[in-house]
Amino acid sequence: RTVKIEPEFTLGYIGLVRAYTGLIDIGGVPFEEVYPRAKSALDKALQMNDARAEVYGILGRFKFITEWDWEGAEAAFRKSLEINPNISDTYFDFASFLISMDRGEEALLMINKARRLDPLNAGINNDVGWINYCVRRYDKAEREYLHTLDMYPDFVMSYRELGWVYAKQSKFSKAIQYVQQAVNLERSSYNLMYLALVYALAGQKDKVLAILKNLQAPEVGDRIAAYDFALIYSALGDIDEAFKWLEKSYLEHSGWPFFVKVEPMADPLRSDPRFAPFLEKMGLKP
Repeated sequence: RTVKIEPEFTLGYIGLVRAYTGLIDIGGVPFEEVYPRAKSALDKALQMNDARAEVYGILGRFKFITEWDWEGAEAAFRKSLEINPNISDTYFDFASFLISMDRGEEALLMINKARRLDPLNAGINNDVGWINYCVRRYDKAEREYLHTLDMYPDFVMSYRELGWVYAKQSKFSKAIQYVQQAVNLERSSYNLMYLALVYALAGQKDKVLAILKNLQAPEVGDRIAAYDFALIYSALGDIDEAFKWLEKSYLEHSGWPFFVKVEPMADPLRSDPRFAPFLEKMGLKP
């Protein structure tokens, strides 16, 4: 609506790119549908001249999430920060890129810079917890998620991701409690998928299969990324099925298959001989 009212508003097009790449992230819309929309919005932003640093920042996000152009993404992020080192969104997205590339200390540096610039941003505070989870500093991740929830008691993402932290510590009752709270606040297929994941880690296979049956029913409106199904089957110990979904995620550009390198939930896949070749196919170092 904003860009229809003001077609020359650069930040409006940047917002569209952020929204479309977010849909690719969670698998909410088929890649072939959302990519051209994201590319069109990006092209319009690139044609403007009033927000160059922000444009380079969103270019980095686009290259990262949609094109899997790791070198191009990093160059765009760094160009954005060279022009203006005070844009929290650039640090925020750059941190996600760096952790996906298994560069944890750099990612922590970037996300903490983002928080210093925007200390009340719920998403940024949440991602301080998320990146600590990714580098397996679970106690620190727990403190950061609880800090976010102290500020924003209804912030769904923090409940869901704090559940992951507890699951990785084998605190399954707390894990289920927190992810269930995310479902209570927002009954989406995405949250139900991650409830199934913690049930899988807790060994409650019947509950997992019940959720999966509902999520895969044709009448379910929300799409689930193939990558998320891969994590579910990994947690269930069905490694062949997990790799089938991981390959589907790669072929369909569904979710974040590039994140498998650092995802703690993917630990059961790491010793499989198919894991390193998959990373190489993604352009990642094993």
